[in-house]
Amino acid sequence: MSASSAPLGAAEMRVLAGMGAELAPLAVKTLHLDGNGFGDGGLALLLPLVRSAMPQLERLVLHSNDITNEGAAALAATPPRQPLLELDLSQNAIGDAGLAALMAALADGSLSVLESLDLIGNAASDMAIDELKTTWKTMRRNRRGRP
Repeated sequence: MSASSAPLGAAEMRVLAGMGAELAPLAVKTLHLDGNGFGDGGLALLLPLVRSAMPQLERLVLHSNDITNEGAAALAATPPRQPLLELDLSQNAIGDAGLAALMAALADGSLSVLESLDLIGNAASDMAIDELKTTWKTMRRNRRGRP
């Protein structure tokens, strides 16, 4: 499912969020909502839909949507139900606090990203990005049963 570079405001996000019953039978595996600029408010509307109506979701692409620390923390608190293969949060406004929330969710296993985690172009410090990458690599190794 893709709605890239189409401005999705609060009204459009509410409509999308209300489509749970219609989307569930579609077995959505990829959701591209890049370049929409819906921000933290739009993400807050989207996350319950992702969790309830998209149990088979594998790829979540949310780059260039004005997501901040608040949105990253919301994603960490309400992750998809199954491990993602790809999570793209690049080109947003996520800082160190948002990365810390994502890192905690990765560390405790509530958020699982198996192949690709893209955070390029955010407001976080290099140190916070390095810490998150280390946590992510450890999580991936542990899932595979390697030391």
